Amino acid sequence: MADVYGKLGSGTDYVDPKTGEIAEITQPEEYSTASAFDNSVETLSSPEEWNYKPGIEALADELSYKPTLKQMASTVASEAEWGKVLANQPKMIGEFFGELIPMARRVASPVDPTMLWDTETSLGDKAKGLLYQNPLGYFGNLLTTDIKGKNFRKIARNQENENMLVPYIEKYIQEYGLTEDKFIEAANSIWGLDVVSMADLQRKYKGNAQVDEALHALKAEMSKHYLDENDWYSDDDYYYIKNFQEIPMGVNAAWTWAGDMQLPHLGIIKLDDEGQGSLISKSATSYEDIPILGAMQDKGWIGAAEDPSGMYSMFGSDNPATQAASMLTALPLSLATGNIKSIAAAPSIMGKSGKISKVAQGALGWELPLKPMVTGAWKHKGKTAGGVGIGSLGYAASGR
Repeated sequence: MADVYGKLGSGTDYVDPKTGEIAEITQPEEYSTASAFDNSVETLSSPEEWNYKPGIEALADELSYKPTLKQMASTVASEAEWGKVLANQPKMIGEFFGELIPMARRVASPVDPTMLWDTETSLGDKAKGLLYQNPLGYFGNLLTTDIKGKNFRKIARNQENENMLVPYIEKYIQEYGLTEDKFIEAANSIWGLDVVSMADLQRKYKGNAQVDEALHALKAEMSKHYLDENDWYSDDDYYYIKNFQEIPMGVNAAWTWAGDMQLPHLGIIKLDDEGQGSLISKSATSYEDIPILGAMQDKGWIGAAEDPSGMYSMFGSDNPATQAASMLTALPLSLATGNIKSIAAAPSIMGKSGKISKVAQGALGWELPLKPMVTGAWKHKGKTAGGVGIGSLGYAASGR
């Protein structure tokens, strides 16, 4: 009989119970979450310090990138589909002329005539809406709004009167809020991860101290560029909004001097204590409730979208450069035909430079460095259509 005990005693061989043969013992590889690299024997026997900062610095550069006017003009000129730009001109010139109607309703008139037959808006709300009418009310409001709120204000997901409010807020958060989707995309992009959710991060890397530190640093950097849990959060019944994002050269979503909510392209919303909204003053770019034109806007045929983008329906609407070129080209043509109102569209167009910035980055060859890495777990508050809001990080292993 083979010296089984002697072989086993050496710690190198053992008897395979199926074959009766002496087989070599394979020692299990060591696994540790203390390393932020792969868990190979070589790495674990001589662990290295993981430098995650270059990836975050590259992300900060990308999020802070703002092209010059010259770069924007060059990008628009090179990336726009000029055949579609020319095809859009008759419609855009017509749009700028058509918007004289809602602008006159909001800016020139002391009262919105479409509110007179509105049975869903209370007399008190109609009276308050007059504060934002006429030149004094309109421009006075623009000069006194504030993107910072004093307290969180709740917005009910189930709106009884203003059905455009929640879709607007959801799109706003998708664009300007720090969500789970944005965080996962950033972590995957700058560090070469392959994770799909916060739960996936937690399952794979919970307890990894280096990853914990890296994710806190990533959260801190992204909070400089997006609205985080200090600005908004949500639960199953409400959105809670305190602060809005500043849009350079554009009209901001903001709080008015009277405590109402200004939403560009939609109007002034009064919120009650239960989070129900009432549209008390319609946007100067909205055809809502104007006979025929309002119905055409609802179908997307004319007018700017009643959402944060405020973009017009046009050929090439999926290309920011084509959008900008179509609108900018229409401005001088509109002015040449006597439409002074089109001047007011210029800040709105330039305020969309963020989308053009992304096109410019691609044109300039900007790429984030990909580095192998791992990550950790997050807690969140509530959900929104575009992803989950990011709250405070928490690790049982790190005690945070």
